[in-house]
Amino acid sequence: MEQYQLLHALLYAGAAYLPVDPELPAARVAAMLEDAGCRLLVDGPGIAPLGGDGPVVEIAAEDVLARQAATGQTAAGQDPADDAPVPDDTAQGLPGHRTGLADVAYVQFTSGSTGRPKGVPITHAALDNRLRWQQHLAPVGPGDRVAHKTAISFDVHVWELYWPLQEGATVVIAAPGGHRDPEYLARLLAEERVTCLHFVPTMLSALIASPSARRVLGGGRTALRHLVCSGEALTRDQVRGAHDLLGVHPLNLYGPTEAAIDVTSWHTGRDPEAALVPIGTPAWNTGCHVVDPCGRLCPPGVPGELRLSGVQVMSGYLNRPEADATALTRLDLPGREEPLPAYRTGDLAVWREDGVLEYRGRRDHQVKIGGQRLELGEVEAVLADAPGVNAATVMVRTVAGQDVLAAFLELRAQVPHNSPDPQDTRVPQNSQDSPDPQRLQTPQDPQPALDAVRDHAARRLPAYMVPTLWKALDSMPATVNGKADRRALESLDLSAAGGEELPRGLREQLMCELFGDVLGEPAGPETDFFAAGGASLSALELGSRVETRFGRPCSLAAIFAHPTPRGLAEALDDGAAGDLEPALLLRRGTDPSATPIAFLPPAGGLGWCYAALLRHLDPRRTVWALQAPQFTDPSVPWPADLAALAEDYLGLLREVAPGPVTLAGWSVGGMAAAETAARAPGSGVEVERVVLLDAYPPSYWRSRPAPEESDLWVALLRMGGVEPDGVPDGLEETVAALRERGSALATLDDDALRTSVTSVWHAMGYTRGAAPRPLDGHLVHCGAEKTLADGADAALWEAHCGSVDYVRLEGDHVAVLAPANGPRVAEALQSARGEGEIGAP
Repeated sequence: MEQYQLLHALLYAGAAYLPVDPELPAARVAAMLEDAGCRLLVDGPGIAPLGGDGPVVEIAAEDVLARQAATGQTAAGQDPADDAPVPDDTAQGLPGHRTGLADVAYVQFTSGSTGRPKGVPITHAALDNRLRWQQHLAPVGPGDRVAHKTAISFDVHVWELYWPLQEGATVVIAAPGGHRDPEYLARLLAEERVTCLHFVPTMLSALIASPSARRVLGGGRTALRHLVCSGEALTRDQVRGAHDLLGVHPLNLYGPTEAAIDVTSWHTGRDPEAALVPIGTPAWNTGCHVVDPCGRLCPPGVPGELRLSGVQVMSGYLNRPEADATALTRLDLPGREEPLPAYRTGDLAVWREDGVLEYRGRRDHQVKIGGQRLELGEVEAVLADAPGVNAATVMVRTVAGQDVLAAFLELRAQVPHNSPDPQDTRVPQNSQDSPDPQRLQTPQDPQPALDAVRDHAARRLPAYMVPTLWKALDSMPATVNGKADRRALESLDLSAAGGEELPRGLREQLMCELFGDVLGEPAGPETDFFAAGGASLSALELGSRVETRFGRPCSLAAIFAHPTPRGLAEALDDGAAGDLEPALLLRRGTDPSATPIAFLPPAGGLGWCYAALLRHLDPRRTVWALQAPQFTDPSVPWPADLAALAEDYLGLLREVAPGPVTLAGWSVGGMAAAETAARAPGSGVEVERVVLLDAYPPSYWRSRPAPEESDLWVALLRMGGVEPDGVPDGLEETVAALRERGSALATLDDDALRTSVTSVWHAMGYTRGAAPRPLDGHLVHCGAEKTLADGADAALWEAHCGSVDYVRLEGDHVAVLAPANGPRVAEALQSARGEGEIGAP
């Protein structure tokens, strides 16, 4: 509430404000304040002062409000009880009275391609136009109740806060962090009789899919009249789901921060069944120009780059002339004597004949999968080069509402024994020379061949470019000109094999049905949800359906750890579906006598990443992942150093896997594994084997430059399985990158994210601490080729243990847990010493 009062007071006083996320590191906040030229910093309740010697005056919000309450005076110094008219000369001196339309109202920082965010100044004229236009789109007035749930670090907060009061409506302020909780939002809608609410489409899907939210909203318990969506592309399924659950069709808005939040609108009620939801028509006093590469206007039906002009478009970034040169341009338009200033969005759009805009992606014309752009031809070339492949075609398929890559392979045919030339296994290119088609057949079981091609691709392509769905063909269908017939391929079934085995019991049978419902195809007990095309968003839907069917929570982490109906059913049976417990059971092995594996977490404190190895590990072995206990109990103190961390892990191991146990860890988790194993004798824990995954002793880290703030965000991305293209700028951009790549870490709530960030900071300290305790035993070190090439020395471990065996893995630090390295990591975890390809560092 204090924040709400202060923002209105600042605008009334004629000031411009910069919203700051309190979770940002102090150094980052200071840089933003300096870049924006801020003179005053108001700290919200419970927020520690920034401190420092800069020119910014810092004051607590409580002090500001206490002074106002103590004086009981208006800003002009008059007694509020005085009803005397205000003289004209006094009115001229009132705060805010002289604010002009060209003055800046607020500054919003947006991410920059160089890793440095850019300050976007928005004027009162732009804001006024934006709010008046919104009132035209979704009229509100006395009796309406508009929910404010967006953090002020996102620009949607602007219309949530100011538009309702401008029109006489009420603002309903949601609890901090409530925007991430579907059940809370459902209760807010129902209990506060909210009539207008905003959703990012992803969270709208979460609300629609949440059983608890649906229970709260059952029976039409809302007064909602306006549902506004922006921030992501809206889908037809989301439009349908919103109408089914909330009784309204969403208002779809599109626009960049650089143009005062939104610049186009489309009411989905005009065509609720549209396969592609349009972004609509321009805002008042705003121009949308679709241009070709030469800057000429495109006619309807011809896609081009979308450029924006008008009152809502910024005049330039704060102190960033090089960014202005890239983002701002001038358009030569028919009928204009002077070129028109415009902002380049980088988005592709097309005008329909009826004057409605459709979004067509980015201007590079590349396919986008999991937030990454790629060329299908590059993937096809790699697959076609795999041994045993004659031809390969890669297409995009939509599974459970998300796009995935599908590979169609013509495998090299097996020649029957009565072939006149058993050495010639090629398929002739000339159809006149082709033998009887009945004599050329793919293997009866193509799965081993498909697995080999998948491994081939995983060794040569980034993970997001490796197809999810695979299909073996006797021959590639071709058009009359000899090219792959993509229309014919579109009609082929791509059902994922789940085996012929029948479900074991009712729970497993029901779980197979749920998998099939979400995937849109039959699922067997061993159908892998993600291999069948499922992704993070569809996994959320699966978790909701499981919760509905079985009455037990089913987290996204549980689905990643147990991606088959059988595995997930067993996890529900033994209670392994929790995701933040200090000892996370990734899999209950089939043989209680088999040595369990215990993974220690990387820098962020979570062990979810190790679920990627489960498919390669012996199913007889139970697999645990230890995690930071602060996720479930924030009062637990953080260990001071690696030695204290190891003692904590020994306490957990005594409870779940006293020994013998195989201990392993990636990155900081590997350092902790070595320290824990060295301290295990006499502790009640018997360590049988220690495997370090691209981990190096403190002596290596002390030789490296001291960690910076950017290292924190990079570490979080890597923990989520993402190798960043550039350095993320803060937590918001990091989470956005994780979400784009489909990482489960993006689903963490605010508290868990803060805990993970804190864990990373402590881990950075552990890496540069004292030398590890000597281990009177053996280590297996798995090093990533790129890490080693960049100067890491695995042989440094030899000074701290009896002996070391070395395994070299392909790729970089993140690729250690990638599918291509899975078999080698599993071999290192499970082979006897000296077996497999183990050699010198």
